[in-house]
Amino acid sequence: MMGVMSRRAWKRFAEHRLGVAGGVGLVVLTVMMLALLPFSMHWFNAQNLQHRVRSAPSWSAGIAEGDMVSLSESLLLSRFPKITSMMQSTAGWFGFDDLGRSMLFRTGLGWVISMVVGFGAAMMATVIGVGWGTVAALSGGVVDQAMMRIVDVLYGLPYVLFVVLLRVVFAEPMTVWIGGQAQLAGVMLVVIAIGSVSWLTMARVVRGQVLSLRSQAFVEAATASGAGMGRIVMRHLVPNIMGPVVVYTSLVIPQAILQEAFLSFLGIGIQAPLPSLGTLASEGVSAVNSFVGFWWLIVFPCGILFVTLLALNFVGDGLRDALDPRGGRGTAMSK
Repeated sequence: MMGVMSRRAWKRFAEHRLGVAGGVGLVVLTVMMLALLPFSMHWFNAQNLQHRVRSAPSWSAGIAEGDMVSLSESLLLSRFPKITSMMQSTAGWFGFDDLGRSMLFRTGLGWVISMVVGFGAAMMATVIGVGWGTVAALSGGVVDQAMMRIVDVLYGLPYVLFVVLLRVVFAEPMTVWIGGQAQLAGVMLVVIAIGSVSWLTMARVVRGQVLSLRSQAFVEAATASGAGMGRIVMRHLVPNIMGPVVVYTSLVIPQAILQEAFLSFLGIGIQAPLPSLGTLASEGVSAVNSFVGFWWLIVFPCGILFVTLLALNFVGDGLRDALDPRGGRGTAMSK
């Protein structure tokens, strides 16, 4: 039965044109950025002295080996000198910033970091939200009311202030815990901060679903047959709430990416020299003025951010229609 339903859901998703287009766009972006990742990780902060004054994009602009970081530490890059040389010649495709760093490699790594933050925060929000909502619904009474009042209180807290407090309190302990990697600690704190405030709506959605399912005949039958609470949850509740959970998770991912971009734009997200789409956009805004416009510093990061968020929202819309056909078939464009 589950296999048939899965095939039906996939067929409905395949009929959703915008959802399919978003999925194809995400796959193309992912393949491109992952192929670029080994080079982006080595060259995102490499300064080319010949292009240190914001050189515009050029198909012919290249990077001399003497201006790049040493490749001897990377077995992958050193074993493929032709590919390495070719990638060096593409460094100027997105132009350079005011330190002579390739915007292509910085945008590539920034996209990966933004996606890691988005997916990490979404997974964290899903785990906490599903657990919290399920426990609250199954407990009922005073426990349910207390847990949901906590959710209401957390809704009222400004998450920007929460991120700042999290950084102040946990930045140094986190850095020590992971062996002095301050940049990695910063990324982890951003994931934790966004995930810690993104589970609230998920908890409410799951609680409502579980409360509705508790009154269904199949749950009452399982209870009457002597099934334990753990078996009821795993065999009956979890499979029936997976549709709404998957749909909401797909919508949390672009929201988390956008929150990371906003926090990095304010300077409290991903810290330099690590790039993210938010930090690159922040740097690009400062480079655009009425006298000289270094447009490539903001067009490429913001363009890729726009395409990524649009594709993720299209996929989420397609999943919603595929997993919950009673909710409608979307707009005329998606049919």
